Amino acid sequence: MIYRLLQNGLDQVNQNLNFVNLLYKIASKSLVKKLLIKGRQRELNKARIVFLWVWNSLAFTNFHINLNTFQSYSYLPSINLDISEHGCQKAWNQIKERLETVFINDLVNETGYLLAIEALNYERRRDLLLALLSQFDLIIKELYQKKLYGEELNSFWYQLQPGLFRAALEEMAGLHVEICRNGELKSVVSLLINNCTWEEDRELPSPQSMLGPLAQGQPILIEGYLLSLDDRRAILQIEILVTNWLIRTAELIGAEILSECSDWPELRCYLLRRDLMITRNLERLRNQLNNQEWWNLCFERPVRLYESKRLVWRIKNTSIVSSFITEPRDEELQRLPWWQQLITLIMETRDAAAPQLQILFQRIGNLIVIVLTQVIGKAIGLIVRGVLQGMGRTFTGS
Repeated sequence: MIYRLLQNGLDQVNQNLNFVNLLYKIASKSLVKKLLIKGRQRELNKARIVFLWVWNSLAFTNFHINLNTFQSYSYLPSINLDISEHGCQKAWNQIKERLETVFINDLVNETGYLLAIEALNYERRRDLLLALLSQFDLIIKELYQKKLYGEELNSFWYQLQPGLFRAALEEMAGLHVEICRNGELKSVVSLLINNCTWEEDRELPSPQSMLGPLAQGQPILIEGYLLSLDDRRAILQIEILVTNWLIRTAELIGAEILSECSDWPELRCYLLRRDLMITRNLERLRNQLNNQEWWNLCFERPVRLYESKRLVWRIKNTSIVSSFITEPRDEELQRLPWWQQLITLIMETRDAAAPQLQILFQRIGNLIVIVLTQVIGKAIGLIVRGVLQGMGRTFTGS
């Protein structure tokens, strides 16, 4: 209840600020009017700061927003959008503490998709997610010292990916753990690192969307509105992006682990669930994951690109759920092969032809009604009338 009151109050203050800002822009050259409007702006700004202070002081672990609704972000910040480095660190610490608490507990998959990390046993899955979170924390702290923007930030991020994967595997599997393979003890980490081929998940957004706000305090653009990290809802948006990266990266590592366990039966006892020690169960799961990935890349992803949607994994309470973020994806759409672009062409043709077909069917329906009522109906009426008249004459003659 108190959260709804705070949100309503904050929205009302923002609406008043937008109105006052508009008045200031269209105000005449009267100095008195401008001074009065300026004073009102200061009052509303202070009221907004008080609302945000109360909001951030409360525990928002049970507060959730719907990313698919415009109303969740229908406000404009009216304070300076460039927050300090200390503010970035505070926001990241809040996100990190919440994710650490969630990852320690076992997560439930409610996405509607199969996840490779479900194949790992609880300890390995927990250690993998915490290791990725720890590596991400190190990168954020390193970015505090560097001032990187745009392509420099993206290049720096992609250069760190191989080392990040290796470090996460070392923390998850154990640096000195050795397991028997073909009669010889082999290092688990060394073989996993040497045999795994890391490929980037195509559904991951640009790293700048989460690194820029966390490392440099850049504002976040959502649905045409700029949000800064001094607002709790902006922190929740960044938390969703970070969670999506953690889960999808863990998925890449989990898929490689499943592939390696297929050729290394002894490794299954150490990394996987008990039921996946059976070869048939493991191969069935791998085939299901491969078929799901093929269907997603060939059919579902082109549709999402055409509809400007991005599928993200986020955490709700102790469950992994799916959600969609609306953002332009035209460049990715143009890079699709021709046979995948045919899917979008079919959708475009359907959208273009649907109104015409609707009009055509409506007119055909009207024509059928006219034929049935005006032509066939009258003909049947005349026939019935003639029959009745004939029957009447027959009865009269008899």
